[in-house]
Amino acid sequence: MSTTPATRAYRSKIGRLPWAVRHELNERLRDGATGTDLLTWLNRHPAQRGKPRINSQNLSDWRTSGYADWLRDLERAHHIRTYAETAQHIATAAGGDPAAVGSRILAGRMLDMLEGAEAETAADFARAVASLRKGETDAQKLELENRKLTLAQQNLELEKQKFKRLTCETFLKWYQDKTAVEIAAGPGSNEDKIAALLAFMDHQQTL
Repeated sequence: MSTTPATRAYRSKIGRLPWAVRHELNERLRDGATGTDLLTWLNRHPAQRGKPRINSQNLSDWRTSGYADWLRDLERAHHIRTYAETAQHIATAAGGDPAAVGSRILAGRMLDMLEGAEAETAADFARAVASLRKGETDAQKLELENRKLTLAQQNLELEKQKFKRLTCETFLKWYQDKTAVEIAAGPGSNEDKIAALLAFMDHQQTL
């Protein structure tokens, strides 16, 4: 079973080193360290102790494989941060949603790429844009549902406050009625008193 250069890179002497060592090596390569200095540093590193020495060919192979992958990952991360920051700035200025702005920027970039794409690639991009748009629409629907739920909760709370106020007003009204007070203060269980008070209130309302 054949392996790609990238796969072979991570099975090499350098590729088998811990991630932290490989990451520092990549940073040193990016900063322009010489091959001699890098080999000296690598072969003296505790993680390399007891292992076969890393030579200049190993380092050269790593430059074109693992290190090249690392640079591409940095570039992708940089683009993502740039798009996210741009979306945030636009959303802040316009008072909108950063996610929605970001999806429009990304969709625009995809459409630009379609101009030079082959038919099969164009179809893949079109599906990606459609999926992106659907995700934005779903997010908008969810936001609308959340707003409806918030409004319903506010209305429920308002109704609770109205009910409490009405209860207090009713209590004060009947508290001032001599007969209602006599029923409330008279003998019998609470259930009997409640029944008697309801009957008295119903009678009073028919007068």
